[in-house]
Amino acid sequence: MLAVTYDVDPGDPSRMLRGLFDRDGDLRLDSAEQAKLTKYLEDTATLWLKLELGGDPVVLRRKSRETSPLDLPVGSSQTIGISLVYTASVTGPLGRVRLTDRDKDARIEVPVVVDVGPGLSIQSANQGEWHPRLRQIHRVVLDAKLDLSLDVRTSAT
Repeated sequence: MLAVTYDVDPGDPSRMLRGLFDRDGDLRLDSAEQAKLTKYLEDTATLWLKLELGGDPVVLRRKSRETSPLDLPVGSSQTIGISLVYTASVTGPLGRVRLTDRDKDARIEVPVVVDVGPGLSIQSANQGEWHPRLRQIHRVVLDAKLDLSLDVRTSAT
């Protein structure tokens, strides 16, 4: 499972984005305009996101999608965001897992937290800090030049 969260900064950036999708100029986003904004948010959130297993791309399927309220007045400065959960069918041993992503501004790093589920163990990681009690890897960042490479194995739970 892969969870992705994407937020547009509050204030002018969110206000401007609402305005761009208010095609009829009535200062509110109707359901069709909200649907187009939702698609834009998802496309932007996953534009550079790639997951590989053993060097092969993994096909992600969206399991859920939740947006912040999109029916606010166009002039609202409240942030616009989307949370997505993806799943993938994986058969056989896991082995080398590689995650790549970046921000549209190449100078900005994408923060990542890795949750290691029951039955899995991390043999090695090219970055991050392991927290055994939480079963998480913290302090991971991705950008155009830095990926996350993990050696994942199944283990007894």
